[in-house]
Amino acid sequence: MSLDVFLKLGILFQIVSETYCILDVTCFGNDTRVNDDDDMFIGGYRSGDDTDATISFGRTSYTKTGNGLPFGSEDRIGNTAVLHRMPASEGLNRIGAFYCEARKNLKTELITIIIMSQNSRVTPHDISQTVSISESVTFTMTTPWTQLRWWHNSVKCNGERTCPDWSNKKSVTIPSVTVDDAGVYECAELNNRNGKHAIFQLVVRACTAGRWGNSCEFDCPRCYNGGVCDERSAHGRNHWGQDWQLICSSVNQDACRGRMFCLPHPYGCSCGSGYRGIDCNLNCQEGFYGASCRSVCHCADDVTCDPYTREYVDGIGVIQTGMG
Repeated sequence: MSLDVFLKLGILFQIVSETYCILDVTCFGNDTRVNDDDDMFIGGYRSGDDTDATISFGRTSYTKTGNGLPFGSEDRIGNTAVLHRMPASEGLNRIGAFYCEARKNLKTELITIIIMSQNSRVTPHDISQTVSISESVTFTMTTPWTQLRWWHNSVKCNGERTCPDWSNKKSVTIPSVTVDDAGVYECAELNNRNGKHAIFQLVVRACTAGRWGNSCEFDCPRCYNGGVCDERSAHGRNHWGQDWQLICSSVNQDACRGRMFCLPHPYGCSCGSGYRGIDCNLNCQEGFYGASCRSVCHCADDVTCDPYTREYVDGIGVIQTGMG
């Protein structure tokens, strides 16, 4: 084969790699729910081979809490992270579905992150859920109100367009999800989309569970740590990022508590390893581990599973290894 052919193949391989590889970027917030007095930060962290990716911010979906970014917002650009500050003076305009957009060469990643109010009167069980097509998914609200209305991608659910009429229901189920069901959902008391209502996202994988590829022709390896079609296992407390090699703090092992991390499609968002809840401040219940405590331990009698690392500790404190 001639040198010219080798060069052309090399260029083609580079273009294909840059087009289909996921950028190593994580979107995050300093809190999952914002109070009235503090500035709100969302950010994008670039790592691996993608520290030169450009990052911008915007609003994913109109949730009646402002158009675009709040007035007075500003970017703070560092070597690996870009922070976007939304000032406290903007109040409920800091609430909604925002995005971090990463660009490098031919590749773009748009990552949605949801910010709600600490004073929300309707609260979803999960801010972010990821499912595969044909699976069922349930949305559950916690609220004292009984007169509820729902929206999907800014369109009211009335049974005619994007979703059924779910009026007055605190829990609804889509029995067989399609890609059209993906997006941002809202639930509010009557029509009070005032920033104190529920906002959450549904991410839909285009393949059925356990399959991947352009035509869904491949079997997924076993997934760990709350991952989506990813063979990697749990990497422990205080770690985050696509490869779980980044840390929240070099001195505080509990620094990931209260943080929401969002990765490119189809992962969605999750709490750090070992934490759960809408505020990511609750420890895993016994028998669960990993990101948002989504993974189930399979332990022998008298053996417990570490909620951060998935290591097993028997009754006399001996660490064992296992496969979740």
